[in-house]
Amino acid sequence: MACILLVFWIFLSSVDSKANKPDTPQPPAPPSLTISFERQNIRQNDCSSVELLLVNNSEEELKTTLTIAGPSFITWSSEPCKKDSGESAGQSLDLGAISARSTLRRRLFLRTASTIEVGDYNSLFTVEYRWERNNVTASAFVSAEKPIKISFLGSESVGGIPLALAGFIVPGLVFWWIIKLFGAPWSLEGLSNQMIYSVFVSIVLMFIGTWLHISDISRGISMEKLLILSAAGLVAGVAVGGGDLLVRKEKARRAAGVAAAKLEQQIRLEESEASLLGKLLELPDKAQLNKPLILLKNGKRYIGALGALTFFAKQGSAESERIYSLVGSFVINAKLADETVKARLVELRASKKMRALVTLAAEKGLLNSIEEIQTINADGEFEPSGVTFMQWKEAEVASAAVDQENWEAPPLK
Repeated sequence: MACILLVFWIFLSSVDSKANKPDTPQPPAPPSLTISFERQNIRQNDCSSVELLLVNNSEEELKTTLTIAGPSFITWSSEPCKKDSGESAGQSLDLGAISARSTLRRRLFLRTASTIEVGDYNSLFTVEYRWERNNVTASAFVSAEKPIKISFLGSESVGGIPLALAGFIVPGLVFWWIIKLFGAPWSLEGLSNQMIYSVFVSIVLMFIGTWLHISDISRGISMEKLLILSAAGLVAGVAVGGGDLLVRKEKARRAAGVAAAKLEQQIRLEESEASLLGKLLELPDKAQLNKPLILLKNGKRYIGALGALTFFAKQGSAESERIYSLVGSFVINAKLADETVKARLVELRASKKMRALVTLAAEKGLLNSIEEIQTINADGEFEPSGVTFMQWKEAEVASAAVDQENWEAPPLK
């Protein structure tokens, strides 16, 4: 009997306990969240509106807060597209309270920064709602995910180049185009070759830009960064192309100077006395005709101290001719010169600069003839010709014999 009473007492206690325990409050029906983008293709420095609809399906007032998670270069604001306004993605926006069985409508505005990372992204919209019962606040959340496509200038390519590669190609292309404008002989022909080598040039420019903290596309792409890199390609092209042009002009100037010097060294018809004597004295020994006897085709014969058969080519012309030259003997009266001129004459003679030596002596009136060119008459006797130098075209000369014993004086003393 006692056992029966104990079981009955335990049953009554259990029933009484359940009767005294309050009912667990049930949460209100979750609100319905709808997100609508004005457009899902967003550009850099762009602004677009987003419509948010939140329907309270419960009988209680709900306090709501919106949190948006997405790309860091997108900011959100309730203000209509004001520059540099808004909260960064991941920040919370207070939506206020929603009355029971009512709808909350909010228009938000997203804005992209000047530097973006092109691609497809997901934006997570999370609405935390709170309600209060018996002075106790509880909360829950609803969420919606929307895709966003971030593009550059509304496209994924620039001039047919994928935007992801634009920073690696565009600066180099600008560089090679500028090089071509300067007419560099090593400039690239053909777009395919330019594309390949543009990558190498662009990598160098990007490395310099990153090192100088000017432009780093690894942190995103933007019109400003592409313009900076393109300007870098332009500056590099002008520097390299302009430098190459200056080098080519300097080489051409030097080549022209060498050509002019060679032309000046050639013996031409109608040379002056001092010029012809100096040029003959500067010829190699093998090119000189020592004490020559020149026989012309008209039968006349002339003998002198020094002569030569030289080749003359006109600059910029295919025409050329061979010329016979002959001079008598000369002396430089250095004793009549002042000490400065005398020292200069000694210096020029020691350095074997005979043209300069003879020219200076002639200018100072120190160059005098010792023996004129001699002619040989029909009897084989020598006669003065009355001139100190003579020249003929090769076609006028029949022969030239050297080392005539009866001419004793050297060409220059």
